[in-house]
Amino acid sequence: MIFYNNEHRNFYYDSLEKCHIHDIYHQALFYVLGVDHVWQTAGSYQSVLLAFNLFDGYVNENNSKESTPYELFASEFGVFFIQAVKLRYPEYTRMKQDKYMEK
Repeated sequence: MIFYNNEHRNFYYDSLEKCHIHDIYHQALFYVLGVDHVWQTAGSYQSVLLAFNLFDGYVNENNSKESTPYELFASEFGVFFIQAVKLRYPEYTRMKQDKYMEK
């Protein structure tokens, strides 16, 4: 797993520890929220939208366009958002070597 910085790593593990729930929903939520949780910038706003979308399917009803991958992943944090999707959907994002790769 990759982290933006030590604060991101610490936020992720501390949040999981305090929460006592280590399911894929909470892992993805805390991972994304910790990317840039200090200031509310355009990138951190996208982080919050993605975090809650992965957690419970949240979409901003007033502007559903901003919740699309096109909008969300247009961020400096895109690589971390992809990692969060992998945390949330491990069954779909782990490659099966014998199925997809030549031997």
